[in-house]
Amino acid sequence: MTWNELKRKVYYQDGSLRDIFVLHADRQDWKKWIDYVNENYRIEWYNGNTDKYEDKINVCVIEGHWNREHDLSSIASVFVDAIMINAYFADDSEIENDINPKEFNSPEGHEKLMRFMSDIARILDKDVILTPENEKETILIKIDKGGNRHYYC
Repeated sequence: MTWNELKRKVYYQDGSLRDIFVLHADRQDWKKWIDYVNENYRIEWYNGNTDKYEDKINVCVIEGHWNREHDLSSIASVFVDAIMINAYFADDSEIENDINPKEFNSPEGHEKLMRFMSDIARILDKDVILTPENEKETILIKIDKGGNRHYYC
């Protein structure tokens, strides 16, 4: 797929975000995801317990939220160079991230995102999908657990 096609069909700018999902995930998947991003990327994680931003995600705090030990919200920004991927820890049964299509202005940015998604697919041994915001059923790109790309747009 050419860059112009990607820009028009994947990174179109209509004010919405794009979502990255790993469906049918579990807490072990989340732990692997957290370990991977903590080790490989710059992180800005809001720790609701301390009311501060930190440079590593603390899985114990996230699990406390899932266990209903506290209701403090948490969000993490993962920086793949200049691309910001936001992670939400609302549900332990799926991994949800989002990206802003305005940040994608070159094929190089797309390739960095594809490498990130491929790494996640490989580490978790699960498919990773890119969709329009809040549209899990509308797959734009899927990276299968073998790392192969599938374009549906």
